[in-house]
Amino acid sequence: MNQPSKPDRVAPPWLFPVVALGVIAIAIVVALVVAGGADDEQPDNASDQVDAGNEISASSAEVGPVAVIGDPLPTFDSDDSVDAAVGSPSPGIEATTFSGEAVTVDPADGTGRMIGFFAHWCPHCQREVPTVVDWIDAGRLADGVEVVAVSTSVDSGAPNYPPSEWFAREGFEELTLLDDEVSSLAEGFGLSGFPYWVIIDTEGTVVKRTSGEQTPEQLDEMAAIAAGA
Repeated sequence: MNQPSKPDRVAPPWLFPVVALGVIAIAIVVALVVAGGADDEQPDNASDQVDAGNEISASSAEVGPVAVIGDPLPTFDSDDSVDAAVGSPSPGIEATTFSGEAVTVDPADGTGRMIGFFAHWCPHCQREVPTVVDWIDAGRLADGVEVVAVSTSVDSGAPNYPPSEWFAREGFEELTLLDDEVSSLAEGFGLSGFPYWVIIDTEGTVVKRTSGEQTPEQLDEMAAIAAGA
C-alpha cells in the first residue's frame, strides 16, 4: 500500500527578509573594515609625500636662516683712509650651506679667514669667483687660512640664478654659506658693494676689508695678513 507522500517543507515567509538583511549587514561590516584599513594607511602615505616634498624644497633652498653673533661691523666706505672696523673683533656666523648643513663660524678658533660676499647677478662677482678658484687650485692659499664664501642678495628674477648652480659650475669647493632674504650677513659685516671681502686673523680680529675685483696678487696679500704674516 502506497504511503501518502509528505508535502515539501516550505520555508516560512519571514525567513527570506531575515536572510537578506543578514547578507546586507555582513556586506556593510566588510566594507567598513576595508575602508577603515585604507584610512589607516593613508596618513602614512600622505606624510611620506609631504616629507619628501619638504626635503626637496630644503635641499634646493638658495637662502637660509642666519645669525650674526656679536657686534656688527660698520658699513665699509672705500673712500675713508682708515677703516673703522679694522682692529675690531669679527662677528661670528651661524648659517647653512646649499646642502642644508648648519655651520657655525667662530672667528676666535685660531683660523685665519677670507670671507667673500658674492651676488649671483653681479658681473664682477661672476669674474671674481673663477679667479679665486684658480688661485686656490694653484696652491697659493696660505696655511691656516680658510676661504669662506657668502651667497647674498639673492634674486630669483635676476641673471645667473640660482647661485647654487653657479658656484657648482665654477668648481668652487670652499665653504659656502647662504645669507637670508634680507641679506643679514652682508649687513652685519658692513657690505657696501660687490664683491666684498672681510679678512680676519687667527685671533678673530678684522685686519682688512675691501670691495671690488681682486687680482691673484691681492688675494696673496689678504691671505698673508689673515695668517698673521
